[in-house]
Amino acid sequence: MALLLCWCYLVLGPNLLAALLLGTGAVLGTVWTVRHHRPIALCTVITILTAAAFAGSCVVTINRQTADAADAAAVLTGYLPITPVPALVACFQRPELVSAPRSTLIGSGVLLLSATPVVLIGAYPPADVVLVAAAAAAAAVPSLRHRRAAAALTASLPTLHGWTDLGARRTPDGTHVDRLLLGAGAAIACSTADRRPVTDRIALTAARRAVTTADALGLPTHRVQPVILSATGTGGMRRHLVNDGHLAASVIIIEPDRLDQVIARVHPRRRGRRPVLTAALLPAPGEVR
Repeated sequence: MALLLCWCYLVLGPNLLAALLLGTGAVLGTVWTVRHHRPIALCTVITILTAAAFAGSCVVTINRQTADAADAAAVLTGYLPITPVPALVACFQRPELVSAPRSTLIGSGVLLLSATPVVLIGAYPPADVVLVAAAAAAAAVPSLRHRRAAAALTASLPTLHGWTDLGARRTPDGTHVDRLLLGAGAAIACSTADRRPVTDRIALTAARRAVTTADALGLPTHRVQPVILSATGTGGMRRHLVNDGHLAASVIIIEPDRLDQVIARVHPRRRGRRPVLTAALLPAPGEVR
């Protein structure tokens, strides 16, 4: 941090000392704001240390007084605006499947390694191209780590007619869903009913579970279909309309082995992987977390 401040003072000069103080205050304010969010705080510290390393390298390069010192310092200065890129990409990956500080550290390491030849031998012709490639690679590292973790998380999950079948799950507020299926941007929240006929109270409970599931997955309410699995004995599918003044829904009542009929009636408009990943992180009712 001290090296970064010294570098800023050398570049900005005494006439722009106010801007330097304002920037320092902004950095300290950011660190203070995220002090209770450990991953974000660590990413911020890694970014500051990386920027300080580039600033220190600029000072060392300029002090060498070589013919291409100015060009080398210009290249190293170009790395400073892109030092936050790994941290920003890592912190915006949702849901959180991998360590954001570790992704930030790897991305910052890519930037530092790509700038090492400039520090050792000075500016060279493709240095600008290497800078752009390093920025792209540093941004790609968190995304690739997140994709690998997502593939490992969902690879072993069973499917039903192309939909991911997560079985029984529990939402963060403690609501139990007896069976949860997710397709391309939509979900089916199933409840089990042992008694026949299905009453308004049972159907309303199933509809409320679907709303809770939609909130937990970040999906619109109309994209989560409430279903009651009941041994109706009719072999068909029935709909039960419920409305309590706050919630209105069409609840499907069907036998457990005929869920394919429900899947055929749900037509998602867009694809989305994030709800599937979020649902996969929801614990099963019997799990303790």
